[in-house]
Amino acid sequence: MRVDHMKNAVIFCKKSLESDGLRDHLANFAEELNKARQMIYPPDKRSSKLGALLPSLSEVVAKEHKRLLA
Repeated sequence: MRVDHMKNAVIFCKKSLESDGLRDHLANFAEELNKARQMIYPPDKRSSKLGALLPSLSEVVAKEHKRLLA
């Protein structure tokens, strides 16, 4: 196993049997760490501009529909 700090990478030797186990262990650890990070810092749930316009958009469509039918 080699740690390349310049590339922010961990490089595993392909011939060693232990490297597969360590690679799996580190991959699982990274996934769990990412889940914990998302729990601590949840993603922003901002409403989009389109979502804010949709309620008024349905009113405009209804008015236009009534106008065209008249």
